[in-house]
Amino acid sequence: MRWVILSLVIVLFSAGAAAQLLLEVDGVELHGTARRIMPGAGVCNVSETDTSYEQKEANHGAPMDVWRLDFSVRNGSGRWLDHLIARYEIESEWPDCTNWSGPDDAQFRALNSDVPLHELTVQWSGTNGFIQESGRNVVGPGQTLTTTAFLIVLNSDPEPRFSNWSVDFNFGADAPPGAGSPAAPPAYSAEQDNLFWQSIMSSTDPADFEAYLAQFPSGVFRRLAEDRLAELAGPADSVPGGARLPRANTVTSPGSGSRPAGGARADATRRPGDVFRDCDECPEMVVLPSGDLAMGRYEVTVGEYMAFTAATAVSADVSCLSFDAIVYRLDPGFPQTDRHPVTCVSWDEAQEYLSWLSAQTGFNYRLPTDVEWERAAEGAELGCFAVLKDSDGTCPVGEYGANAAGLSDMLGNVSEWMDDCLEGDCSQRLLSSADWDFQGLSNPTLDMRWSSATDTQTNEIGFRVVRELD
Repeated sequence: MRWVILSLVIVLFSAGAAAQLLLEVDGVELHGTARRIMPGAGVCNVSETDTSYEQKEANHGAPMDVWRLDFSVRNGSGRWLDHLIARYEIESEWPDCTNWSGPDDAQFRALNSDVPLHELTVQWSGTNGFIQESGRNVVGPGQTLTTTAFLIVLNSDPEPRFSNWSVDFNFGADAPPGAGSPAAPPAYSAEQDNLFWQSIMSSTDPADFEAYLAQFPSGVFRRLAEDRLAELAGPADSVPGGARLPRANTVTSPGSGSRPAGGARADATRRPGDVFRDCDECPEMVVLPSGDLAMGRYEVTVGEYMAFTAATAVSADVSCLSFDAIVYRLDPGFPQTDRHPVTCVSWDEAQEYLSWLSAQTGFNYRLPTDVEWERAAEGAELGCFAVLKDSDGTCPVGEYGANAAGLSDMLGNVSEWMDDCLEGDCSQRLLSSADWDFQGLSNPTLDMRWSSATDTQTNEIGFRVVRELD
C-alpha cells in the first residue's frame, strides 16, 4: 500500500503551543510544534555599508527571538512501515538586518540538550526538510521520529509556521492484515542466512541442505538448496522447480562447488585487461593490472540481477527511495532496460547476490574494498550524470567508455557499495559518491565517499563485483 498526501494549508502556532496534528493517514501521523524558546536572545545589526541601509536602518539594535520547530512522524498504525518520507516547509520572514548577534551559546545548548550537538544551528530564513527511513520494517508500531529546526526572527515579525507537509510510506509486507497487531520481526537475519549458506554451499552431504531448509524455510537460497538436494539424490532432470544459470562446460568437484571446467587453469593464463564471464549471465569481468583480482567491467545490470531473483526466493520488484518519493526496483522513476545498472539494492541484498553467484560458479565473488575500488578507478572520466545529459536516471552500462583498466562508469551512473565499514561501525558501509544525481560539486572526484546503513535502498545506489583469481 502506498500513500502520497500533500497539504497546502498553513497552520500558525502560538508560543509554547503543544504539538499540532497536521495530518493522519491510516494511523500514521504528522505533528508540528513551533515554540519561542529565547525571546530577545539576539540583536539585529545593520551596517552603514549595507546597500539597503536606509531601508533597514530602523531595525538596527532591534531584539530578535529564537524559535524551535519540531516536526515528527508517529506510527500509530499498529503495523511496521517499509520506507518513509515525510516532508515539510517552514515559512518565516527574512529579517531586514545585515547580520545578527546570536544567543548565548551555553544557554542555547542547555535549553536544547535533547538535540544532537551538530544539529544546534540557528538559521534566519525559512527552510524545508524531511524525515527519511529506508529499508524493510524500519519504522515500528508506536515509534516516533523527529527532526528539529531553529530560526531567529525579528521580535516584530510574524511567527514561523509549517506549510506544504506530505508523507509517503508503504506498509511492511510482513505486517498482518489487522491494523491493531504489529508485525512479528523476522526469525532470522539476512546475515545469518548468508553465513549458513556459505558454510554449506560446497557440501556433498544432503543433511546440510535439509538443515538449511529447516532453519530458513523462506531463505534466499531455498531453491538452490532444493536443487542441490535433488542433484545429490539423482539425475539433474529430476530437479523440482527453481531455475539455475546456464553454464557451459561445467564440472562438479566434491567439496569445491560447481565451476567452469579448467577454471583454475584458465585463471592462471589470464593477463591484465583480459575480459571473461564465469557463466552465461554472470557479470562480465576484467582482470585488473595487479593480475590477482578481476572486477566487474560494468556495474551489475538489471538483467543480471533478475537472473538471481528468478533462481531464488528474492523478490524481483521491491520499493525503495528516491530523493522525494517511494519508487520501485523495476520502476525506479526513470526508464531502464536490462542493460542499465540495477538500483534499489541494499548492501545486505548485494551480499545475497554475491553468495548466490559464488555458489553458482564455485569462485569467490565479493564487493570491492575502498582501496581496491579507487586503485581500479584511476583515470576514469565523467560518465552518466543528469546535469550532463539533461535528464534524470541511469544510462546503459558502458555507454561512456572505459578507463585504462577497462572499467566503465566509475564516475557516474550509480553509487557503488563497498565492503568497508564506516570507522569500525559495520552497520554502515562505504559507497562511491558520484551517482547520476550528483549535483553537489561541478567536478566529482574518485576519492569522494559517503556511507549508509546496510539496509538502505535508493534509486541512486547499485554495486559492482570483484573476484579473486585462483
